[in-house]
Amino acid sequence: MHKLLIRQLELLEVPADGESLPSVEQWQALLALVGRTYAALDRDRYTLERSLSLSTMEVQRLDDALMRQKDKLRAVFESAAVGILTVDADGFIFDANRAAASMLGLPRGQITGQPLASFFDEGVPVSLAPASGAARTQIFEHVYAHPSGRSAWFHTSESWVMASASAMPFGTVIIEDVTEKKHLEGSLRHAQKLEAVGRLAAGIAHEINTPIQFVNDNVHFMRESFAAVLALVERLEAQMETHGEELRTRYREAEADADWEYLGAEIPKSIAQTLDGLQRVATIVQSMKSFAHEDRGAQAPADLNAALASTLTVATHELKGIAVAVTSFGDIPPVVCFHGDLNQVFLNLVVNAAHAIADVVKQTGGLGHITIATRRDRDDVVITISDTGAGIPDDVASKMFDPFFTTKAVGRGSGQGLALARAIVVKKHGGSIDFETKIGVGTTFVIRLPIGGASAPEARAA
Repeated sequence: MHKLLIRQLELLEVPADGESLPSVEQWQALLALVGRTYAALDRDRYTLERSLSLSTMEVQRLDDALMRQKDKLRAVFESAAVGILTVDADGFIFDANRAAASMLGLPRGQITGQPLASFFDEGVPVSLAPASGAARTQIFEHVYAHPSGRSAWFHTSESWVMASASAMPFGTVIIEDVTEKKHLEGSLRHAQKLEAVGRLAAGIAHEINTPIQFVNDNVHFMRESFAAVLALVERLEAQMETHGEELRTRYREAEADADWEYLGAEIPKSIAQTLDGLQRVATIVQSMKSFAHEDRGAQAPADLNAALASTLTVATHELKGIAVAVTSFGDIPPVVCFHGDLNQVFLNLVVNAAHAIADVVKQTGGLGHITIATRRDRDDVVITISDTGAGIPDDVASKMFDPFFTTKAVGRGSGQGLALARAIVVKKHGGSIDFETKIGVGTTFVIRLPIGGASAPEARAA
C-alpha cells in the first residue's frame, strides 16, 4: 500500500493491516480528505502553470526588447558618418558599416573576412593613448590606394579590447576620411605663402616708390634744364653770325669736338625714354601695392576694373611674347568684396590663360589674345577672362576645379589655383565661377559676383 494512503488512513484511525474494513463514516471521511487533497493539487497545478505562463511571457518580452535594442544599435552602426570595422582577435574583419564600404570603395563582402593589414599598413601614428583598464586606443594616419585609382587620406582610431573571462576579445577601427581636409590644408599653406609674398611685394613696392619719385623729379629737372641749355646754344649760334670768321670757326670746332649735333638730338630722346621707363616702373609699383592689398577681415567696396588692370600689369612678364591683353571694361559700380582675395583669383586665371596660349604659340609662332571684360547684370557684376588657347578636353573639364588636379608639367602648376579660386568666389563671396570651352578655339572663364557682397554667414564660413 502506498505510504501516502497509509498516512491518510492513520489520520482517520482506520487500520492499514488490510484485515479490518473501515466503517461508512471512515469511508466518507477518507473520500472527503482525498477530495480536498485533489483540490489542493489542482490549485498547485494551476499556480504552477500560471507561473510558467508568466515566465514564458517575460522571457518573450525581454527577447523582444533585446531584439529592438539590437536593431537600434545596428541602425546606429549603419548610419554612422564615420567608417566602422569590427575585428576579431586574429585581426580579421568580421563586420563593416555602410560608410566604411563607401570609403574603401568595395562591397561589404570583399571587406569582411579579410585581414585588417590588407587595407592599412602601420601608417604614421598621430597619437597613442596609454593603456587604461582593458583597452587602449591608437590613432594612425594612412594613405589608402582607392580602387578608383586616387589616393585617400584616412585617420584610423583603433581600439583593441582585451579578453575577459566572459567575453571574446575584439577590436573596433573607426575610419575618418580626411582627404578634403588635407587638400584644404595644402591650399591654406599655398595661400599663406602667397600672402607672405604679397606682403613682401607690397613692402618692396613701398621701398621702391620713394627713390623712383625723386629720380623721376630729377629727370624732369634735367629735361627742363637741357631745354634751357638748347635755347642758350641756339642764341649763341645766332650771335656767332655777327662775329668774325675766326671766332665762328673756333665755335664750330668746339661743337664738333663735343659732337653737339648728336647730343642735341639724342639727349632729349633719352630723357623722354627715361621718363617713360620711370612711368612704367611707377605704374608697376602702384599695381603691386594695389594687388597686394591686405583685406582687414571685412568686405569693402572695390573697383574691380582697376583691380583687373593692376593684375594685367603684375602679369606682364607672363604675357610677354605670348599674348596681347585686350580689355573691355564696362560701367560697373564698386563691388563689396575681399579685394586681395579677388586679386589672387584674377591673377590665377590670367596666368592660366597665358599658359594655355603658350602651348599654342609653340606650334603656330603667332601671338594669342587674352580678353578681359566686365559688365553689370542686375544685382551682379560679371567678369569674363577669355583666351585663344587650345581649349579643354571633355575628360579634363569635369576635374578642373578639383584640388591638386593639373595638366601642367611639374613645377609649372600646383593644381590649387582653380580650386582656390572657386573657394574664394563661391564660398567666400557667394558668387559663381564656371567656364565655356571649345577645342581649337579657346576657353572663357565667367565669374559672377553680387554687387552688395556675400551674406555674413557665407563670409564667415570661408
